[in-house]
Amino acid sequence: MSSLDGQRVVLTQSFLYQFGGSEVMTLEIAHELARQGAEVVVVVHGHSEEMARDLTAVPGIRLIRTSDPALEGVLAEAPVDIAWIHHQLIPERLLRERAGTRFVFNHMSSFHPLEFAWAHRIEAALAGAVLFPAPEARVAQVETGLLAGVDPAYLQVLGNPSPDAFAANGRGPAAELGRLLVVSNHIPPELAEALPSLRERWDVTVVGQQAELGAVRRRVTPDLVHEQDAVVTIGKTVQYSLAAGVPVFCYDHFGGPGWLDGSNVALAAEHNFSGRGFSARSGPTELVDEITAGYATARAGVGALASYAPLLGDRLREVLATVGEPSAVPLDEADITAHVAVQSSLGIFMVMSSELEEARRWYADNTAELEDARVALTTRVTALEERSTGLESAVAQALGREEELAATYREARWWVEKHEQDAAALREALATSEEQTEAAASVVRALTAELEAARAEAAGLVDRLAESEDSRRDLERSRLYRYTKHSRRTGRRQ
Repeated sequence: MSSLDGQRVVLTQSFLYQFGGSEVMTLEIAHELARQGAEVVVVVHGHSEEMARDLTAVPGIRLIRTSDPALEGVLAEAPVDIAWIHHQLIPERLLRERAGTRFVFNHMSSFHPLEFAWAHRIEAALAGAVLFPAPEARVAQVETGLLAGVDPAYLQVLGNPSPDAFAANGRGPAAELGRLLVVSNHIPPELAEALPSLRERWDVTVVGQQAELGAVRRRVTPDLVHEQDAVVTIGKTVQYSLAAGVPVFCYDHFGGPGWLDGSNVALAAEHNFSGRGFSARSGPTELVDEITAGYATARAGVGALASYAPLLGDRLREVLATVGEPSAVPLDEADITAHVAVQSSLGIFMVMSSELEEARRWYADNTAELEDARVALTTRVTALEERSTGLESAVAQALGREEELAATYREARWWVEKHEQDAAALREALATSEEQTEAAASVVRALTAELEAARAEAAGLVDRLAESEDSRRDLERSRLYRYTKHSRRTGRRQ
């Protein structure tokens, strides 16, 4: 087992803006090189902040733009042991001062223009290994004649190996399909039309750039794949799933074999699991029926397909052990000058186009939100219109009763005025009554005073009368006494 401890690796990539195939491959290679002990410097024309965070999350990795004036100094800090080149991006310093550097050129597509050897003389002079994702890509690249100057022994298939973490799946697919993952940045119409039916049957997660189809932009991680019972996808995610022991329905905009099994996996791998070499389905119903009917068989046979999903750690060690010695072939100055100029122009174009694409996606995402808002407003307007119709009917009825209501109002107003007049009369009578009551009270008080005086006078008379009666009785007793005394004197005389 080779070790990269103390090795310095420069890994180049045109841009890191989204989780596309070459971008994810660059992230995974950088992470694996760092885990094996290398100091990794990733050089790009441009990148997003999100991908920069993901890339540098592993210790030992630095990210720098080609336009950064510090690039020359970073590359000069120490010798570069390995230059792993994507998209022909080679910093000028590595072209002019390359002693001791072994070069690996990785062409990750059989059709994308950026993946071909447009600097073929430089690649032929420097390459110690030239890699392809599948036999199909190697054939297509060689047929261009651009690799004619490369030693055929250096041409080899790297594949799309998966990070080792994808193999650590303790869950395994369920006996019944419950969770389905769809991964694509270019979902074909028939699959897009099938999504509602798939969602009715299973818990479906869609990962990709097409937000209008409910897709979420995110990186496909081991945890995400391990949670699934099956995956609908092409390309790298096929190997992720096979490494994890998750059944794969291989299908996308090129068509595809459908459920992978022993009868079709070799041909699918020959075409880099792109779906090429197989037919497209006739429509959404055929797709839904095929996914439904084939799951049990695909689940039973997925373990036998593990050899088609090599692990990245193993493949990097194998490839780096075969890279040729540093080349001493001199480069033509004109080729260096032309390469640097074209590379700079391409970098400006790639950054601008990527930023425009980011802006387009931003507007697309916001357009989708605005469309949702428009639908919601349309629904609300329809409801308001229905309510308005009801209100118009009510208004018409109200207008029809206008005269009746006016008459009722006038009658009510007459009664109000009458009651107000009666109330005023009552208030006036009450005021008069209050005055009369006060006068009567004054008379009562005067009479009460006179009565009290009469009572006092009567009491005096009673007292005098009692005194007079006492005097009378005293007088009577006096007279009787004198009479008796006189009678007694008269009788003694007789």
